[in-house]
Amino acid sequence: MKNKILSMKKKRLDTDISIILSITGVVFLLYIFFQGNITAYLKNTDYNLLIRTIMASALQFGIAGLGICIVIIFRKENFHGYGIKINNMFRAILLSIIPILPYILLKTINGEMSGYLPFKYVLHTREWIELGLPGNVVGFCIIGIVWGFFEPFNYVVICKKINERWSYPNLFLSLGPLLCGIFSLLIHGLFTINLENLFIFFIIYGMLVVSEKTKNAWGCILIFIFLWNAI
Repeated sequence: MKNKILSMKKKRLDTDISIILSITGVVFLLYIFFQGNITAYLKNTDYNLLIRTIMASALQFGIAGLGICIVIIFRKENFHGYGIKINNMFRAILLSIIPILPYILLKTINGEMSGYLPFKYVLHTREWIELGLPGNVVGFCIIGIVWGFFEPFNYVVICKKINERWSYPNLFLSLGPLLCGIFSLLIHGLFTINLENLFIFFIIYGMLVVSEKTKNAWGCILIFIFLWNAI
């Protein structure tokens, strides 16, 4: 009976992981196929900024967010079960800073620190800044939710699903953080092995180890908002 229950749980996790990766893959392939037209439209300032931001956000959410939301709703789960809670929040935040320190040090040594700005690498951030208050509040809310919350939370959910499916006693060697770190490099087109890419891998790997250890995801989310996407 116990083996049957375990087998059913593994099949459920297989289905969950397949749904998430399939949706991510389909949206990503659509973007690759129509990349020229999509990019040209998103960068064309003759078109409405809000519409362009919504389109870019929908694409980003399709790659990192839609799949996990479908699974969470279908399984009648909730965000709390994936670390969106108060317990251990401050510990998770403090420990999550450690994995990004080597990356910050490398950028400082290489003279690549070009100022601090949350979401500086998101396509429409600077356009919204130029728009000024209060008009840019809506734009920053959209960007914050999609790139600041769902992108890191997507890693948290996938990591947890993988670790539950292929459990390993040593958290540092568990498949979830390792595979998500590799996945992050591949999805961002970072195929070469160099020091910067290794440090990027370490950011994803490290923050997910912390999330799994503390059972709290806020460290991952705040790292994405205030550090990795801001320096």
